[in-house]
Amino acid sequence: MLSRKRIIAATDVHKEPEFTISERTEAFASFVQQRIWLHEQLYFHSSDLSVYNILVPLIIKQGSLSIERIRSILPTLIEQHSVLCTIVRFNPQNNQIEQYIQAAT
Repeated sequence: MLSRKRIIAATDVHKEPEFTISERTEAFASFVQQRIWLHEQLYFHSSDLSVYNILVPLIIKQGSLSIERIRSILPTLIEQHSVLCTIVRFNPQNNQIEQYIQAAT
C-alpha cells in the first residue's frame, strides 16, 4: 500500500515560477547592501568612488577574439542584467537605504 505522502507527491505537478520584468527602478536595499553602505560611510572618504570590480582573466587557446564584437555585445549584456547598473544610496525623503537601477548608457 502506498503511503499518503507518496500519493500526494506523485500527484503534485512541479511548476516553474514565472518571472516578469518590472519597470521599477527603486527598491529597499537588502540587509547585506545596507551593511556595505554603512561600512563605506564609516571607512571611506566622501571623495572616494566605491566601485566593485571582479576581474576574470581568460586565456584564448584557439582562434581570436574581436574587440569590436565585445563592444557590440556589452550593451545587450548590461540591459539583460540590471544588477550591473544598480547602486545603493541613502534616500533622505524616507530615511531609508535604497537600491536604484540606473539607465544603461
